Amino acid sequence: MKKSIQRLFLFIILFFNLVTLLPNHHVFGNFDQSYITVVIPFRGREYWSDINRIKPLFDYLVEQNIPSTILLQYQNLNDREVIDYIKRFPNNFEIGLFLEVDESLANDSFSSFLYGIGDKAHANQILLSGYNPVERKRMIDQAFFRFRQIFNTSPKSVGAWYLDTVSLNYLKIKYDIKAVLDVADQYQTDTYGLWGKPWGVAYLPSKYNSLLPAQNKQDNMGIVKIQWAARDPLSGYGLTVNHSTYSVQANDYVKAHRLDVDYFKHLSGIYLSSANSINQLTIGLEAGQEGYTYLDEFKKQIAAVSWAEFVTMEDFAETFLQSPPKSSVISGPGYLDNSRQGYWFNYPRYRAYFVREGETLIFKDLRIYDPPFFFNDVFYKQTGKNLNLIVPACLDGALTGKNLIIARNIRDLRFTRLKDRFFLEFVANNKKNQLLLTPDDIVFNSRRIFISRGNFLINNFLIRNFYDLILAIQTGRPDNLKITPLFSRIDNVYYFGLPFYPDKLLGIKSRWPFLGIFNFPFQVLSKFKTVDFDKFLFFYAPDFINPAINCQAVNRLSI
Repeated sequence: MKKSIQRLFLFIILFFNLVTLLPNHHVFGNFDQSYITVVIPFRGREYWSDINRIKPLFDYLVEQNIPSTILLQYQNLNDREVIDYIKRFPNNFEIGLFLEVDESLANDSFSSFLYGIGDKAHANQILLSGYNPVERKRMIDQAFFRFRQIFNTSPKSVGAWYLDTVSLNYLKIKYDIKAVLDVADQYQTDTYGLWGKPWGVAYLPSKYNSLLPAQNKQDNMGIVKIQWAARDPLSGYGLTVNHSTYSVQANDYVKAHRLDVDYFKHLSGIYLSSANSINQLTIGLEAGQEGYTYLDEFKKQIAAVSWAEFVTMEDFAETFLQSPPKSSVISGPGYLDNSRQGYWFNYPRYRAYFVREGETLIFKDLRIYDPPFFFNDVFYKQTGKNLNLIVPACLDGALTGKNLIIARNIRDLRFTRLKDRFFLEFVANNKKNQLLLTPDDIVFNSRRIFISRGNFLINNFLIRNFYDLILAIQTGRPDNLKITPLFSRIDNVYYFGLPFYPDKLLGIKSRWPFLGIFNFPFQVLSKFKTVDFDKFLFFYAPDFINPAINCQAVNRLSI
């Protein structure tokens, strides 16, 4: 009896000591629903040369029995040494596709590749969106065909730093993929600008725009998107590479900022213990690149999050789809600076970002997801070497420097959650104040500072079916090579005629012999000029169906 009382007394002391250590503004999430997804993007041999450079990373994951997803670039599907090695991986490894375009994929799928034109990593070369929708379909089909030849099954997980809406819809319709990986928000890193999606969390993307969350069942693609390189909720917000390298990636925070695993513990704690019904964090290294240099740091990361549940992309998608959350939040203090606190609120209709800077509460960013819209790559290829896909903003403190001050001289800030409603309560000027976020609006002291006007597009039968028709056209078009007149000038000789793919042109030229069948390598023939009927067909479409945002928000508050 005496020992029982002592144990009870010791438990009470420990409990109250733990409680006093918790900051009053933080709410812990459900630790039973905290998932780590290890993903290894595995590019072709040109990035690593010797297979011994990539083995240590994979061997470590095998030895530790860590469920992992390996995303193979197409080039590796034709590398016998790589395939023989991968086929020895255990059953808790998932093999998927990393759908970046390389030269071999373009050649095997008869798609025009930009040889020798700038950096191979430019968006218009390496991303599917840099090719017309028909070429995207051919490349996807070729990658899946080769994958099935090798593994006797189709992958259920794919990835790239960006996958466009047409490609994702096609992947779902034809191959029933379950999960997709893309890069977390960055204004411009490695020529890729993607900004405005739900901050750092897993979500169900809209079938109309993969950066936006689905609004309802009609809008839901049925794919779970997870994010690579989740950013610091405070330092990761900004326009430069210096901001985006404040992430959970070892190569980012070590190389760019000389930080160590303690910083990773800080960020992973935020993402895995925020007040959500399900929390998920993607970690990993690019095999043969960062995977060789930063393996020791990666091992420290694995040890730091060993308490969470490790799952593959496909397994996490199955869990997430059973009960997908309707809202999420990522909140946490600054690294080594508790006077700063970031709050990212993600809803199907909007994303909002608030920051506590000392005694000031600031509204910094508001992105509108309602109504959804198409990016231009739904209609034709993106020709620019830089990707610049930005969700329209109602408030953009990073770009404009303009913020909305909610309150000054605040104290006793407390954050709580009740289902899909979030509360920030505090005292300012000796008065109690409340900031409330709901799926439809943001309210400060009973006054709306933002309201969603309701999803007219999704709820309007005719408009929704018009959007669906465009997607059906783009995903359902025949993907055979078109026999249309071609024209070119090579070494001051003019050619005109009809192609007989892959390597012949029936036509005329400006030098003897004037008429005949002329042979060209496919990649040369594919560069001949032709009439781009898509540009005529869809010339006005982006302006016609991409609605202007209806930003109903106040720009001044007083308390």
